[in-house]
Amino acid sequence: DEAEVELYNAISYQQGEQAETYQYKARQPQLNYKPFTYNIQLTSDKDSDAVVRVFLGPQYDVQGRPFNLEQARQYFVEIDRFVTNLKNGQNQIQRSSKQSSRFVQQQPSTRSLFAQAQQGIFYYNQTTQQQQLYRLPQNLLLPQGSQQGQQYVLAVTVHQYQPNQDQQSQLYQPYDNRPEGFPFDRPVKYNYFQQYKNFYYQTVYVYNQNQQQVNNPAQ
Repeated sequence: DEAEVELYNAISYQQGEQAETYQYKARQPQLNYKPFTYNIQLTSDKDSDAVVRVFLGPQYDVQGRPFNLEQARQYFVEIDRFVTNLKNGQNQIQRSSKQSSRFVQQQPSTRSLFAQAQQGIFYYNQTTQQQQLYRLPQNLLLPQGSQQGQQYVLAVTVHQYQPNQDQQSQLYQPYDNRPEGFPFDRPVKYNYFQQYKNFYYQTVYVYNQNQQQVNNPAQ
């Protein structure tokens, strides 16, 4: 995609000039992705709240050799985390990439915030603003991929919900009291992970296409 960047605060104005009467913008290409939905099917032995974490990690190293889980764990990136209510028995969860709690939409421009303040409709939520400081732009949720389709590992973990009582920690570590990066924040033994029923992973492909290919897939 091509993104417009407002240069409202990057231009020097002459004395007496009203900055709000000028509009300067720069256009630059940026990585983006088509929104997608993932489906999670799981079985619970009781009614309970659970925390779901979704990770994306490499399948191969830079030399094209397969990674094992212990080698790759430090490169896994958490792309979503959310709380869900599980019912006793079969559960199916559908989640859109746009719902990710780890990424945020484009921040409002300085001009729009200034206009809101002038009109007296400026809203500020301290908790929301502070949480956004620890999140990445929505368009960077997926890696670049390749024309042929780059292989990655999509991993999903489900754990019992344990509320985080520390209000300060909730700003950057919402939903529970487990450490950031859990469970890849510690040495990983593949044989152990295979035995866990609350851990699942599979190979996925990320394709890289230019804007023309996306808009005209038949060509």
